[in-house]
Amino acid sequence: MAWGSSNLKSCSKLLDRVESNDPNLTELVILPPPLKVFTCHDANRLATALTRDGRCKLKGLVIPHDLSDCLESIEIIGSSLVVNGESNIGLKELDIGNNTFGDAGAISLAGGIRLKRTGSLKPTTSLVSINLSGKGIAERGM
Repeated sequence: MAWGSSNLKSCSKLLDRVESNDPNLTELVILPPPLKVFTCHDANRLATALTRDGRCKLKGLVIPHDLSDCLESIEIIGSSLVVNGESNIGLKELDIGNNTFGDAGAISLAGGIRLKRTGSLKPTTSLVSINLSGKGIAERGM
């Protein structure tokens, strides 16, 4: 598990480990602000790493940050939750966003899942738990 050092605000080193498929990194918790800064650029790096080659070892992902400006990345993360055919992607627990996640975040996450499910192979997911409580999601996002 990696929490990230609170004396370094950047998530760059943690994301380097995800991108390199570090076999020891199975859970990633990005510390909340002001301890860590997690930008849309970071969200893009993470989303790309999750979907790049099907070898990502992460089983748990927690990002308690404002991702309201990162909807495209949220959609890509959503698509990484569904695998078509053989893959080692295996996120079991997901907790992303904070009280600003809202309907737009939920719709983007679901949109990524929906896009991937339209493939020709039988889609599956390893997801066991997704935390959407306290995310500011109303009826439109359900």
